Amino acid sequence: MAQCLLSIVDDRLRDSLVRELFKRSG
Repeated sequence: MAQCLLSIVDDRLRDSLVRELFKRSG
């Protein structure tokens, strides 16, 4: 259960990191 939650949080975190990288490079 905790792993599932952590996975969801990790996916969201990764998504925002990717967006930030695209903003800075773009």
